[in-house]
Amino acid sequence: MVRQWTEWTEENKETLFLNADQSSAKAKLGQIDYTYTDILSAIEADTTISEEEKEALISEVLNNRWFSDKLDEKQDNLSDFDK
Repeated sequence: MVRQWTEWTEENKETLFLNADQSSAKAKLGQIDYTYTDILSAIEADTTISEEEKEALISEVLNNRWFSDKLDEKQDNLSDFDK
């Protein structure tokens, strides 16, 4: 059965999760059970790439995205517009 994605409201906080790699793509509806602080902590604790690679990804790829404000602030990577 395919569920229909409904509008997010205070009562209905379902989020559409999208994930893909080179061989598959997935979409599912669910509840977020983590915070932005949890995400920042996970990025900091991640050792699957070097610190240099992580810094390059944070400063050159993830910066100034609609979702990256707190990360940009933490890394002192805010755009001139956001300062």
